[in-house]
Amino acid sequence: MIRVSAFRWVPAFARGLVRDLRVRWALEEAGLPYEERLIGPEDQEGGFSAADLLMTTVPRILRHTDLLQEQPALLAYKERCEARPAFARALAGQMAAFASSNPEG
Repeated sequence: MIRVSAFRWVPAFARGLVRDLRVRWALEEAGLPYEERLIGPEDQEGGFSAADLLMTTVPRILRHTDLLQEQPALLAYKERCEARPAFARALAGQMAAFASSNPEG
């Protein structure tokens, strides 16, 4: 059975926009059954998976708001994910690609 991991809670404005919707939609289009696994920052237990890659994007998008300050566990989760060396390498690579293809010079 395919398992879709999704945040147990997100701010109201993000509901219907969170990234697990893409996976759910694709599975629905393909007619494939799936089960959901609702998670929160407290469910991290030291492991790291593709679900973390997808899910940490949501709190990263909120970085220009005060919402993360109101949810310390979610802020800590985002910071743990961003502290991973692979994330730093991926981000640096993406930023370098943007810099090298900047049409403004």
